[in-house]
Formats: sequence, structure tokens, C-alpha cells
Amino acid sequence: MFYVMRIEKRKRQDVSGIQRENNRTAAEYNNQVDRERSGLNLQLIQSDNWMQDIKAEIERAGARTRSNSVVALDTLYTASPSFFEGKTREQTEDFFRDCLQFHQRQFGHIISAVIHYDETTPHLHIVSVPLTADNRLSAREIVGNKQNMSRMQDEFFEQVGRDYGLERGTRSDGQEKRRHVSAQEKRIKELEQQVNDLSERVERLT
Repeated sequence: MFYVMRIEKRKRQDVSGIQRENNRTAAEYNNQVDRERSGLNLQLIQSDNWMQDIKAEIERAGARTRSNSVVALDTLYTASPSFFEGKTREQTEDFFRDCLQFHQRQFGHIISAVIHYDETTPHLHIVSVPLTADNRLSAREIVGNKQNMSRMQDEFFEQVGRDYGLERGTRSDGQEKRRHVSAQEKRIKELEQQVNDLSERVERLT
């Protein structure tokens, strides 16, 4: 079983669409969302006006912005479907709360955190503002390059994934190498495709 931690950078024009999607206030969704189960979703950190709260975080930091600045990190945490089989809601939420605590330590400045139970696999969406320790708005610095992302994946494995019996995905060393794609790895790719599909739906809503 594998975990997924996926980060997308979002600009101002993306925010309202993502808010409607995550808070389930959009007019329509594709057939992956079962609206009859949306009442099961859980807001761990709730905001009904993301852009207002994002601006407040930036103003408190005294950070400068540009018209094309990345103002939010849209992060998804989940795991292989088999990980959730047989788990109680409390056990599932314990996992996602540990993901939330990791995100708070790693990034801070969280605007929204919601667990979705109304799609195929439970997952946690977190939206946070990419502010540096010296109060600059810089998604490039916070997220970094592939090497930095790999380091964060290692830290998530050590701090969260290992305790839940989850495996880290295959590391890439930048060289061509043969990979055996197991059924679990294939499922992780499918989960990531669901994230891409979600991003496309958000873009259509904006």
C-alpha cells in the first residue's frame, strides 16, 4: 500500500473555483462525486472565504505580491484504496489528522482542510499560503525543485507513512532505469489521475 502527497500551485484566479469544489458549493460535479454522501465530508479547518483569508495571511506577514503570484498550495493526501478497507471512520480520520499535523509543521498558514468521503477513495484536501520563514510569498522556495519534493516525501514517510504501514513511491535518480509497475503502483497512478481530473474541473469552474 502506498500513500499520496500531491501539491499544486494556485494563483488568484484559481481560488474561487477550488473553494466551490472543496466546500461542495459548486453547481455541478462530474459523476465521481456522490452528492448523497457529501454530508459525510468533514471540515477540519473551515473557511467560507478563502481569498479573504489568504489576503489576511499575506498582509499579516507583510509580504509583497505580484499579479501572477502563486497565493496558495493545494495539497492532497490519500493512500491506496486497500489502506482504508476495514477501517472505522475514527481510524481514517486519525490518519488524516496526522497528515494535517505534518502539513502544519512543514508549511503552516493553513486556510482550509477538508476530508472528502463522497468520492471513490477518502482523501484530504489542504489549502495553505506559501509564506517563507522570513515572511515572503514564495511557492518556488517553499515547494522547491524535485530534490526538495523528494526530501519532503521522505519526511512524510518517516513522520506519518511508516507508522501506518504505508510505502513510499519509487524514487527517481534522474537516470533511465527499468521499472516494474505493480498493481499497487498502477493504482497510485490512477489516484494521481483523479487529482489531475479534479484540477481540470476546477479550471472549468473558474
